[in-house]
Amino acid sequence: MVYKIIIALICVLPAFAQSGKRESAKELARQKELSEKVKSTQKAIWVAHVLRRKHEEQKISGLQFVSNRVPVFLLPKEDTFKPLVVLKAKFERPGWQLLLGKDTPANSSGVPGEFAIYAFLNSRISQVQFTARSPEGEVERETVYIFAPEANEFKMVSAMDSFLFRAGWANLFYEQTSFGVFNAETLLLGTSYISPERGEPWGWLFDAELTVGTLSSTPIDLNPQFYEMRFGITYALKLFDLQRTRSRMIYSISTMGLVSHGSPFGFGGLFGPSVGVRTEYFTSQSESFFGEIFLTGYDVDIVSERSIGTALTWRKNLENTRQFSLSLKYSNHNFTTAIEEVIIDYFSVSGSFSF
Repeated sequence: MVYKIIIALICVLPAFAQSGKRESAKELARQKELSEKVKSTQKAIWVAHVLRRKHEEQKISGLQFVSNRVPVFLLPKEDTFKPLVVLKAKFERPGWQLLLGKDTPANSSGVPGEFAIYAFLNSRISQVQFTARSPEGEVERETVYIFAPEANEFKMVSAMDSFLFRAGWANLFYEQTSFGVFNAETLLLGTSYISPERGEPWGWLFDAELTVGTLSSTPIDLNPQFYEMRFGITYALKLFDLQRTRSRMIYSISTMGLVSHGSPFGFGGLFGPSVGVRTEYFTSQSESFFGEIFLTGYDVDIVSERSIGTALTWRKNLENTRQFSLSLKYSNHNFTTAIEEVIIDYFSVSGSFSF
């Protein structure tokens, strides 16, 4: 695997400094567990740089790193997400043994002469100590530094912290064959949830929005309620080569309707399968932008019986694990019922907050 991330100088890793056969077995099991987690997520968000001292006498002879730029992964540990790097090193000195710390054997990566070292980063500048030991007991030591200025630990967000409640403004353009055109500016209320990432590819999503309190309308003064709702599952995938991006496919059941309170237009709830994609780009450890687009079909003829929606959101993670976001959303709906053809254009601006 080609690593594309920014790393360099590290803190001592006491977790790797174990001794005895029992401890070595535990260390091997731990490294296998970390390896499986890394393989399952494949979501590197930063790059770290591996730095070594300049003078050869301060280095372990024969020790080389596959890359000086390595990925920083966020993996769940207890109630937080911790940054972790995988250092791959080559050490080919017949009879010599490569150790972590003073006496913990380094584990093979599966490639002859190559070792994989899993290390959680404890600060912007961390360090790992390597020891090389010959059959005669000769010892060489080297401290390798890992520099990851952006890598940080995140508190794991609870389910309730991920529920967002929003309010905002919307413009509704509605056209129906037997009625004509109705246009309204309204207030809106909504709620949404997308499961926080915990190292698993699958998650779920819920989103609902309802217009309330018409501010103005033409050609008649009415207060209809237009609503959209989705409920489904998400699957994490890598769409872009940029390390700061996270993407998810979304498969859901969608519904919408217009409650017009006896007015000469409106329709009951429509249901249909929906598929979409959502990509988030992290500008920092607490701020991100994400865009989403989705398509919903209400009949076999997906050209004339469908909804298309898109959204652009700026999100800020607050220190108390709460979230705040601002969103722009647009959706277009086109469908027919008996002799009626209905076209809806819906645009909204809203702010969301988790309590």
